[in-house]
Amino acid sequence: MGVYLRYSAVASRLGISTTMFYSRRSAMEAEGFPKPDPIFRRYHGDDVEAWIKARRKVADSDNLAASVEDAEINFSAL
Repeated sequence: MGVYLRYSAVASRLGISTTMFYSRRSAMEAEGFPKPDPIFRRYHGDDVEAWIKARRKVADSDNLAASVEDAEINFSAL
């Protein structure tokens, strides 16, 4: 992935059409989505990735598996 992304590449990374990206861009920016760089008029790829990661609600499976392994299960209570 390049450093600066075109609108179409950002939309693709988000899994939506370019048209949907344009229509939802203001709402996304209100939720912290990065604005395009004023010089290049493109999005910084790392900023887009950081926004996506910050919106995650579920832990990585590796972290989840580790927490399950560490958890003590009281089978008597079942």
